[in-house]
Amino acid sequence: MEANKNESLTTYIDKNVIYLLVIIFLISSTALAYRFYADFPCESVMMDIKGKEYRVGEFIRFTDLTEKAEEWDWDLGDSTLISNEKEVVHNYKTPGEYVVKLKVNNSCETIKKITIRAKKIIRDPSKIPNLDHIPESIEIGQLLTVVDSTKRAYSWEWRFGDNAEADATTQKASYTYEGEPGPRTISLIINKDTTHIANKIIKVYAKVEEEEIRTTRGGEIEIAMWDTIEYERDKDQKNKDKLKKAPYISESAFKQKLVLLSKKQADVKEFMDYFCDEINKPILVNGESTTFLKFCYKIQRKRTKILQLTIFRNEGSNCIQNMSVITKKSLLKKIKDGI
Repeated sequence: MEANKNESLTTYIDKNVIYLLVIIFLISSTALAYRFYADFPCESVMMDIKGKEYRVGEFIRFTDLTEKAEEWDWDLGDSTLISNEKEVVHNYKTPGEYVVKLKVNNSCETIKKITIRAKKIIRDPSKIPNLDHIPESIEIGQLLTVVDSTKRAYSWEWRFGDNAEADATTQKASYTYEGEPGPRTISLIINKDTTHIANKIIKVYAKVEEEEIRTTRGGEIEIAMWDTIEYERDKDQKNKDKLKKAPYISESAFKQKLVLLSKKQADVKEFMDYFCDEINKPILVNGESTTFLKFCYKIQRKRTKILQLTIFRNEGSNCIQNMSVITKKSLLKKIKDGI
């Protein structure tokens, strides 16, 4: 009887020892894990970002370079991808500034900002209408006739520089300038393709008066031809235009200036140099025609988020000839319309 009692006590003690060992093991493991994470140096967390171009649709590689990292939590800032891998490849759908967060070993976090620009638009020179037939200058009141010869063209939008609306929508068009003399920008959009818009500057002069007759001291009659005077003035203006150069500004920097203008932290005069002083150029906003000054006035009255901006420049002078702007309001409208 006494022997059975001792055997039962021994078995009970052995089980308690096993339970104790298990508890000690769990406490030790927890302590080691806590020490590992607590001692992990957060300043050593490093991320690497590589991409050919930081643009919409381009793939960008995000890599963690942290030593002894075992767990990862990526947040790429656009609410589309959360990853737990050491390396992530991702492309963004819309331009803007994104905050990229990386948490390592569930304890340390590092943050970087990345700016994604609008998708690069590649222009095909063969699709740009040819405006070489348009004269370099014309008088006020003189009829100007233009004809497009682009193959497979089915729609046309001619603008002759006096207003933002289309002045003609036919292959052949005529126009007569009135009002004050000065340069005008003629633009043509075919097949509604604003990417390949064509522009040409034409100089509009005051109407040539009749011959002025003056008498010299010797009594001879001298005839001063006003058209000759205008021709000389035209040559001088061409020489000045050749010397005029616009400073280069990227589309993202121009967009940022417009943001400052909308916040009334910049003045519209700051854009003069980029347009070579002809600031009131026709532009397209959400596919509709307006002028640059009207657009500036609108965004100053009501802040408008610009999603995409495409600038068209004169290849020789860098002067901005036209631009296409897409705003947030337009895209929301398209979504509501089911486009």
